Amino acid sequence: MGYCYICDCHVRSSNWYKHNNGRRHLENSGTSSVHFNKIYYTQCSVARVFRDGTTLEEGVENVLAGYSYPIEVYDMGNGDYAARNNRTLFCYELAGFRWFPVVVVGRWYGRNTFSEAPRVRGESSF
Repeated sequence: MGYCYICDCHVRSSNWYKHNNGRRHLENSGTSSVHFNKIYYTQCSVARVFRDGTTLEEGVENVLAGYSYPIEVYDMGNGDYAARNNRTLFCYELAGFRWFPVVVVGRWYGRNTFSEAPRVRGESSF
């Protein structure tokens, strides 16, 4: 596992090409990158499986393999964001990423946000 000083994340040694192309893809696709300490969870727990049947473990593997899944976020103002898709954010965090691809979908009018990783429902630990 290597370390990318450009985007502050961990990259498998065999994935440098995909990693670099992924960042260029993000910059050209209308998404932007936001540092992990600027995105807050909007739920205190997440399900272990995505709606399409993909598990969290498979999501982490997909992210590490170079697949890009933009996180939909709400703008909270002051450069902070609230995640709309908490499981995807959790996968990026578990994979060791420090910068996440985001798409701003609107302003945040909710009350609760969480800075710590959510608990995985149905499991004692991940």
